[in-house]
Amino acid sequence: MLLCLSLPYSVIIFVQESADTRFDLIFSTRTAYYFRVVMMQLILAGICIIWMLMPQYRTSVLAIGLSFGFAIGAMASSAKKLIAAMDPSITMYGQIGVQTGYLQPLIMFSIIDFNPLASIWKFRLAIAYAVFVSVAMFIILNVLHFRSDAFTKANERLSYGVGVEQETFEDVDSTRQFTETEPLFPEEAKHGVPRWVWVWCAINGFLMFIKLCQ
Repeated sequence: MLLCLSLPYSVIIFVQESADTRFDLIFSTRTAYYFRVVMMQLILAGICIIWMLMPQYRTSVLAIGLSFGFAIGAMASSAKKLIAAMDPSITMYGQIGVQTGYLQPLIMFSIIDFNPLASIWKFRLAIAYAVFVSVAMFIILNVLHFRSDAFTKANERLSYGVGVEQETFEDVDSTRQFTETEPLFPEEAKHGVPRWVWVWCAINGFLMFIKLCQ
């Protein structure tokens, strides 16, 4: 099951390397990332519902694992790009969110006392929590997408270079793109290693500790 979850992620990375630009050209960057990050939440919820209701055979469960792997791979890689385009300094919070997501099943399992010998009712209850979280994230992301400009600048940055050929022997407009950016804590850097570097190292160490505990 872990292999079925992990293997598609690598495949998705290679596919997105060439396919993302094509979809961005056809549907626009804003629409394409809306589908990859926001609509994918509903797809995940749908996969969970199918898993809850279907007969639990080994082959069907492995197929569900592959479906999760492809869906999560596409969503996670696109979400990381979107966060980095919004502000590179907040990628750390994205990692904290990922690790928090890893901890949620452990907390849920302890609350409902779920174990390998648990009843099918407890299994469906655990999966129902994943459906709830996916639908809640879908609603929140829709509000951010349509009712705010949280992703506007990120979508603009991600659209830079879309449609521009990688290799050309003709003169092209190479005007530099300018965006509103500023150094991260420039005053602290004048006095040696900034404090945020040590905070970043400490948080990464904590996140690695959580991964090892899992």
